[in-house]
Amino acid sequence: MKKRLLAFLLLFSAICSWGAGYDISKLTNNDGLSNSSINVVYQTSEGLMWFGTWDGLDVYDGKDFKVFKPELDNASSISNNIIRDVIEQRPGIVWIATDLGINRFDTGRKRFDRFFFDTQKRGVTAEQSFRLMMDRDKAVFAYVLGLGFFRFDEAKGDFVQIRVD
Repeated sequence: MKKRLLAFLLLFSAICSWGAGYDISKLTNNDGLSNSSINVVYQTSEGLMWFGTWDGLDVYDGKDFKVFKPELDNASSISNNIIRDVIEQRPGIVWIATDLGINRFDTGRKRFDRFFFDTQKRGVTAEQSFRLMMDRDKAVFAYVLGLGFFRFDEAKGDFVQIRVD
């Protein structure tokens, strides 16, 4: 019995000391989160936390939230408020998949570039129609429901369809 108690106390103390030094906080709508339904959480190399919610893209710097939502008259705003995926290609360039297209956000220019936004005219408006992937060389790939796979061509500044023969 004494050995079990000693083992338990050692394990308990190891767990407590492992968590030491971490500051865990609960973030809610009261703190500035745009929606409590979160689809994706991503931390960039700059240490920013990105939350993709059902009502916007929220960026948390450890103190405050910056919320991005679509603006009807602003083509440089994010394409949709339902955020499905977030990946960082490199410091300063973050890709976001929404229900109405894929967006590239340049953190320096504070500008979104929209891709596949026009596909809603072709009927691509289902949930999770747009998916993002990145390979180890930091090339960005997209899957668009009903259209197939695409690779972002840096020279062209646009996605190019990958043909499978």
